[in-house]
Amino acid sequence: MKKSVLSFCILCITISGFFLSSCGAKIAPFLWLSGTWEMYRSAGGTRLEIWTPYKDESIVGRGLMFNDKDTTMLEQIQLVYRDKEFYYIATVPDQNNGNPIEFKLVKTEGTVYTFENPNHDFPQRIIYTFKPLAEQVENNTNADSLLVRVESLDGNGIDYGFSRKK
Repeated sequence: MKKSVLSFCILCITISGFFLSSCGAKIAPFLWLSGTWEMYRSAGGTRLEIWTPYKDESIVGRGLMFNDKDTTMLEQIQLVYRDKEFYYIATVPDQNNGNPIEFKLVKTEGTVYTFENPNHDFPQRIIYTFKPLAEQVENNTNADSLLVRVESLDGNGIDYGFSRKK
């Protein structure tokens, strides 16, 4: 019986390893982002980021705002692996003439990812900080959390705190 269970576990690990390597090997460092992230606003309504892996080189997202019965598309987002670099690409309908703006990954520290575009007006820096559920015990939460900070290069900015929606 123990041998069967061990064989089954090895098979599952092998299959999941194959799945990750064939369905997102280049974007694998960001697969944790997959799913729906939710932020309740003190002014009312909910903000969502919804991320889905797309092929091998990217994960695509949408930023949405829900107020009562209204839904507003805030932005289209992509994390793309191109030319051996990662880029965070945001397209906001009513900004930059609807053109995508690229931010290059400039630093990774553990689960903190910093993207920059010093030529953009605001933001110039976008920082994604992921805290898995295992690290949330002291905060008394029951979900992964995501802090998104948008800021200028001098550090002035805005924080958005999300929790993974189950």
